[in-house]
Amino acid sequence: MDSAEQMDTDNVEEADQQMAMNELEGAEESDASSDSEDAEESKLTQQALELEKQVTENPYLYDAHKELISLYKSLGELNALRTARDKFKSHFPLTEEIWADWLADEKELVDSKEDRQKLMGLYESAMQDYLSVMLWVDYCAYAIGLGDADKCRDIMTQATSLAGYHLTEGKLLWDLRLEYEMTLLQTMQPSIGSCSTPEQEAAINEQTERINSLYKQVISTPLVGIKSALAEYEQWIGEEISEELQESHQKALDIVNSCNKYENELASSQTAEGKANVYDTYITSYITHHPALTSCIRCLFERALAVNCLDQNIWIKYTLYLEKTMTEDSDVILSVYKRSLRNCPWSGALWVAYCLACEKNGETLEKLEGHMEAALQSGMQTSQDFLNVWTTYCDVIRRRINWAEIDSALLDRLRAVFERAIPHLLKYFGEEGDPDCALPKYWAMIEAKHCQNVEKSRQIWNDTMTGYRHDKAVAWLEFANFERCYGDYKHCRKVFQRALKSVTDYPESICAEYIRFEREEGALSQLYAAQSRVADVREKIAKELKDRKPRFDNKKPSFKGGKHTQSKDTKHNKSQSKGSETSNQSNDGKHPKNQSNDKPSFKKPSQKTPQPKKDFSGKGERKSSNVNHEPVAVYKRKRNQSATGESETTPSDTADTPLFKMPEVPSGAPPAKKSKPSDEEKKADYSQTDNTTIFVSNLAYDVTESTLTDIFKQCGSVKEVRIMKGKGDKSKGFAYVEFDKVECVAPALALDRHPIEGRAMYVSPCNRKRSENTPKLKVFESCCFYLLCIY
Repeated sequence: MDSAEQMDTDNVEEADQQMAMNELEGAEESDASSDSEDAEESKLTQQALELEKQVTENPYLYDAHKELISLYKSLGELNALRTARDKFKSHFPLTEEIWADWLADEKELVDSKEDRQKLMGLYESAMQDYLSVMLWVDYCAYAIGLGDADKCRDIMTQATSLAGYHLTEGKLLWDLRLEYEMTLLQTMQPSIGSCSTPEQEAAINEQTERINSLYKQVISTPLVGIKSALAEYEQWIGEEISEELQESHQKALDIVNSCNKYENELASSQTAEGKANVYDTYITSYITHHPALTSCIRCLFERALAVNCLDQNIWIKYTLYLEKTMTEDSDVILSVYKRSLRNCPWSGALWVAYCLACEKNGETLEKLEGHMEAALQSGMQTSQDFLNVWTTYCDVIRRRINWAEIDSALLDRLRAVFERAIPHLLKYFGEEGDPDCALPKYWAMIEAKHCQNVEKSRQIWNDTMTGYRHDKAVAWLEFANFERCYGDYKHCRKVFQRALKSVTDYPESICAEYIRFEREEGALSQLYAAQSRVADVREKIAKELKDRKPRFDNKKPSFKGGKHTQSKDTKHNKSQSKGSETSNQSNDGKHPKNQSNDKPSFKKPSQKTPQPKKDFSGKGERKSSNVNHEPVAVYKRKRNQSATGESETTPSDTADTPLFKMPEVPSGAPPAKKSKPSDEEKKADYSQTDNTTIFVSNLAYDVTESTLTDIFKQCGSVKEVRIMKGKGDKSKGFAYVEFDKVECVAPALALDRHPIEGRAMYVSPCNRKRSENTPKLKVFESCCFYLLCIY
């Protein structure tokens, strides 16, 4: 008995020891796990601090904001998470997924009336970024739970008016609204065994009519699933619908059927660019065939923007459509403009249109100037954008000035803008900033026409002509025209005389217009003086042309033993070359047959190619030929070939011979060297490389190509970096970065708003099609157009 008790005691002790050991091992494992969790938490906290520093220095790092929010959510830091989300929302419009995640988190934390109000405010903010039917459904469902019928009805009305016209998803909102109204109708019914009061009857009738109206609206709207809505309506009213309503329903079905092909294409398209093309065709078709369905067209635009929010062309097309169809609702138009600038702040066209819309809406000059200053700091990409914004800035102030009673303060503000704009464009873009002198001409016209200050206008013109435009014929002709309109003939004459000494691109236009001016306005002696000056200029140019030796090719012929070795390209016309050689040897002995130390001479053709007559009137198109029609500054250029590779021959020495006689092309001339790639070939090359190239703008002007290479090499192999430069080899503030593979573009685009030397760079897909399709007006064409206007 004692031994049995002793065994039981031993067993109990062993069990206690085993339990103690297990508890000890569990505590050790718990401590190890806790240490691991602490280390992981410490690591996440450090990452969050680093990201917080990044977004503080540059708040336009989209991916950094997203990662910071994810880290705070993992750490469970509620206050930090809310702060990070608020910062994100203040700098960027948020997508449907980000809003859905945010709202789901906040709904779980609602505990008071104040929390519900904050959540309703978040829902309102979410609805203003992009169109999302599912977010609207969630918003309406949450509003139903609040129990405020009027507030809920307002929210549902807003939902169906904005998102209820989504062809494939819009019926969800209509069904939710109908279900809610049906529930309200049931609550209005009197209890069993009681009679309704007149007030109850009126409320029931009003609610029944509201449901009737909703059903009629649904079955007449082009939506997928309206056939089932029609069946429900007929069941509810207990009879068939009227013929008029049946006709409207059939029209809606026809529209749905016609749109099915576009919806299928959208569903099958895998890229944003492909969807953008489909939406463009979709919207154009809708506007063409169903222009009265403005709500459906607006919904299509919103759907396109939800997919391609960074495409400024969609925003521009959308705003133009709204201004055309919703002229009375300026609040809607302005709200869309504000959203467009949150998505595309670099678009000069959107800034200009927004400022004009604000001016049309009656905003004060101070607010308009604030918009203009914001536009100038928004990181626009091209000199044309800056020029358009500066010009609009001047327009806004000018329209506020009453020229009958000039406000000196407003006039000083206008002059201050001109004084800022002209040097700004010249400093950062050179001659490309304002190639047509638009701002100086604008300013000079205001001073002369409205302020009667011709001296100030003349000073503006003189300052303009002392710069890079001093040798441009078009600018001098406009200066002379200004003096003729607002100045006097004395100063106009001096302008022509200065132009004769300065113009190098097309002096003949100056000569012709000077003679014309003296013939119409001057005395006989002044006409003779002008003819003498013009004759001197023409003689000087003709002499330069005469001294130039004709050359057909950049490639020098080779000589062996003092004899000219004929190339293979010219052997096919050997007989004609022999005839030309004979003619050349008899040319006053100027070109001996063997001349080893001098440049070889070329044979003069036996037959001349008919030359087209030069047309300076600008009334017709120039006929194509094998020669270069571009006028050259003969007394400034060295003796070289024309741009096309053809030779230039000496014109006649007589004074009556036209200044720019076309060179004669020998029929047997050897072919020129392979010319540079044409514009079409360049565009083809661009189209092949655009998908591997990104456009980087808003760069500091001292950023180098090696700096950009170091930044973007993390995205993949960088093939080439091209910083665009202007006059004086000065950076224009933007560049193209080309990668070896298409896959490198996506991570490179994620570096948008990355800071470089204190400035946030803008990274966008490369699209050179728009800028290259814009025709550049050549000097020759500009002069002809100006002369056409004068004559």
